[in-house]
Amino acid sequence: MKSIHPRAIIAVSIVVALGARAQESEAPEERPYPISINAEVGTTGIGGTVGWRFHDHLGVRGGMHYLSWTTPDYEIEDDISTTTYSARVYLQSEPLTLDIYPWKKSSFRISAGILFNQNEFTGNSVGAVEID
Repeated sequence: MKSIHPRAIIAVSIVVALGARAQESEAPEERPYPISINAEVGTTGIGGTVGWRFHDHLGVRGGMHYLSWTTPDYEIEDDISTTTYSARVYLQSEPLTLDIYPWKKSSFRISAGILFNQNEFTGNSVGAVEID
């Protein structure tokens, strides 16, 4: 059985927002972007989020990030033996956040939420390894 341990995650992302601007004829009180779709590239992988700003100062977002990478086998030779190393990184996470917008007409937000972390790192070495 796999145990789940809560961890604090600091993620750095580059976000590209996609949306359509409201027409000039709409009422000025209406928010032009109540729903947002974001493509993201960052330390948690490649992915995206969908957000909904349901109030002037509140919104929610959910999404998914994914990246898989496998190294080729690396061989290190010394006088005694040859050691082969390989590794696999699997990043998958799903963030769910509550966004607080301090200013009514700004897209600046403070987010609090949870990240379902399914990241894995596996490695393998074959050969004699001597540690001093």
